[in-house]
Amino acid sequence: MKFTNNAKRPRWPRIIWTILGTPVLLLVLLTVINLVDQDPSANLAELSLPTYTVEDRDNAYVAALGLGAPAGEDHWVSGQRYLGSLWNTYRQSALVYEAPDRALRFTRLSDLPCRDPNSDCLAEVAGNRDARAAIQAIAKENAVRLDRYHSLYRYPAFVEHRPHAFTLAPPDFYAAGEHRVTLCTIALLVLEGKPEQAIISLSDDIRYWRRVSAGATTLVTKLVAIQSLDNDYRLLSGILRHTASTPSALFKFDAILQPLLLPLSSVEAKFGNALRGEFADFRHFFLTLNAASLPMPLFGSEPRWLDRPLLALFYKPQATINLSASRYRMLLEMAAVPSEEFLDASANSANEDAAWINIYQPGLVYNPIGKTMIGLTTTPTVDYANMFGRIHNLNGYLRLVRMQYEAARAAVSIKDMADFVSDSVYSFSPFSRAPMEWDTEKNEIYFLGLEPKEGSIATSLRVAVRIRD
Repeated sequence: MKFTNNAKRPRWPRIIWTILGTPVLLLVLLTVINLVDQDPSANLAELSLPTYTVEDRDNAYVAALGLGAPAGEDHWVSGQRYLGSLWNTYRQSALVYEAPDRALRFTRLSDLPCRDPNSDCLAEVAGNRDARAAIQAIAKENAVRLDRYHSLYRYPAFVEHRPHAFTLAPPDFYAAGEHRVTLCTIALLVLEGKPEQAIISLSDDIRYWRRVSAGATTLVTKLVAIQSLDNDYRLLSGILRHTASTPSALFKFDAILQPLLLPLSSVEAKFGNALRGEFADFRHFFLTLNAASLPMPLFGSEPRWLDRPLLALFYKPQATINLSASRYRMLLEMAAVPSEEFLDASANSANEDAAWINIYQPGLVYNPIGKTMIGLTTTPTVDYANMFGRIHNLNGYLRLVRMQYEAARAAVSIKDMADFVSDSVYSFSPFSRAPMEWDTEKNEIYFLGLEPKEGSIATSLRVAVRIRD
């Protein structure tokens, strides 16, 4: 005879085990999923920076690092010493802040005219009665740095080859003050009736910044070079307008100006090495990320001792690098498209941003910390597109200046300019390939270029050269 216990068993033990066991089971499952890191991606080969082949003694980059060296010290030696310290720090994986020698700083930059990068520097200097005295005084105060800047013209190459690591300070060689005082001094030469000397000086500066653009391996250096070239060519346009009344005088400048008015070469124009350099920064960051290197807790408020096991279990360096590499490969492709295809390529790439920036998605179960880092450090594609578009604007502006030069040499009258613009082989807008336009009221040739705007890409920026005052 069987006896059964009809009393109901309490459910609370099962509930407790379920509550306690489910997170443990999920943690075990997540740990198993994250046991193995990935192999290196095939994309990494395409993202490697080219081998550095220029001797330091021939590299203006090394000398530029020493612009702030104490007076009396060889700035090239100072730059080489600083660069060596950067590489030593990088090889030791030391997380320290390095800075170049700034014993000699540029002074009174804010007192110089031509602050607005889009201004007509020649007209601004001509219209300012106090400009001459201010320019000459500032040039005298900064004579050592200015001489060092002009010595950079003599180097045959510029190749930026600093170690790529975010823990190292960016080099201090952008020479904003030296460049602006150089342009202001060139403007004074034109106003003094010395256009040949002005054009020779400006051509040296243009050639230097074209070398910088070709040798840049960081985005900031690339963008500084593009802006410097834009300023140079704007001043050249002003010089051509100033001398347009004597076309015969322009013929003797042919040998100087013809090479300067050629479109930027592929090496000068492409952003490829600057993107590869930025990827190298991220690659170093992802490889060296550990609990000790974090300036704050990984998630903001947890105990610091918890970061070590979290990173060991749920952070896969190579998988993170591979994911970053696929992103940069897409940016390389977008940066390389011809200008007439650029707007469509940018829009298509921007549509994929959600996959990179939205970190909360099913795939987060593998390498969750790495994917979170990617999401937090990803710059929207539209911001890159606005950077890349600046080179297309610059090449378009070069064609405008070329047409201005050809019109001045041929003594084309204002009434014939519309036909001249329509017939010129240089008259095509970079983004639409449509002919550039002639504005009869402003005496300007212009096209609509890419206007940098937060969160959008638009060809609404009027890019123009004025033929007559």
